[in-house]
Amino acid sequence: MLRIVCIILLLSYEVGFTQTNCDSVIYWNAERKLNWNDFKGTVPDSADFFARSAIRIETIGFWEEDMPNYKIVTKFYRYNAWTKDTASKNLLQHEQVHFDIAELYARKIRKGIGDLRRRHESDIAKYIEFINKLFKEYSVMTNIEYDTATDYSRCVEVQQEWNERIAKKLYELRKYAVDYPKYLKR
Repeated sequence: MLRIVCIILLLSYEVGFTQTNCDSVIYWNAERKLNWNDFKGTVPDSADFFARSAIRIETIGFWEEDMPNYKIVTKFYRYNAWTKDTASKNLLQHEQVHFDIAELYARKIRKGIGDLRRRHESDIAKYIEFINKLFKEYSVMTNIEYDTATDYSRCVEVQQEWNERIAKKLYELRKYAVDYPKYLKR
């Protein structure tokens, strides 16, 4: 019975994913960096900071060869992201690194899922536990460690250190990068 429930749950992720409006979403791409024109959301009157990115790592689950499998997708939602300051290059770089950190964790998740599948793990609970663990790590890194260390881009030297650190980690996990248009068609 558990397997049937899990399959239904996994299929609902897939159905939810296919309803995305492509104009409103930017998939992570090493060649395509964010620009202030991508921040199309409305700035809330109560906003006490200068920009908000709308970034999400999505998991699309399915069964393959009697084992769970997932597509892991990093997206930027243009109409949920906003800015008050289109002149700051440091702030834009800060928001780009948030997007890069999300892609870094997507790659870590892809790697871990591949490891579980190579061990022929069929217990979906192990996949979910692994994914949730990395989502928690991602949340701490992007929302606490990164923002605090860089003071939301205001500490220029530390921001540069993070730019380099995340670029290096993305390079180390380049084997788990995907070409999203091709990846999503499979």
